Amino acid sequence: MPRWPLSLFVLLLPLLAACHEAPSAVHPLQRPGEPAILLVAEDDVDLRKATEQARQSLDEFLKALQAPQTGQTHFLVKASFADGRRSDALWVGGLTWDGERFRGRVSNEPFTISHVKAGKEATVARDEVLDWMFVEKGRLRGGYTIRVLRDRLAKGERERFERGLPFALE
Repeated sequence: MPRWPLSLFVLLLPLLAACHEAPSAVHPLQRPGEPAILLVAEDDVDLRKATEQARQSLDEFLKALQAPQTGQTHFLVKASFADGRRSDALWVGGLTWDGERFRGRVSNEPFTISHVKAGKEATVARDEVLDWMFVEKGRLRGGYTIRVLRDRLAKGERERFERGLPFALE
């Protein structure tokens, strides 16, 4: 399976459960030497709906993960990792499924927590999944939270974001 650069997964907008209002249009937070991220409110209604949609359709993801068809690659789930009162929503890739939990490696660097790093082994229970994604013939499947956050970007940021993706986001 081809590997995407680590920075791609950070660009896929890891959610932060921060105490900030999530405006209808946002601008990525820049960190020196790091890809941009977005801060979102813990109680963001649109992201909660996206998470619910991801959870309701998780069987579609599991079916593809367990028996990938030609052109289906880059299977990831997003889960929240906490460190006391702070948390980061991180993507986990290189997945296996044992019937109860996903096992894989964290694909992006956290912003607020320190005990988890990219590349660290992680397990995610089915009910901990915030989102899922895979690429099918060059198009994103799932990625519900990515779509919500993409839609909040200012026009120029959104176009720049989409140009940088190695798949189509419709």
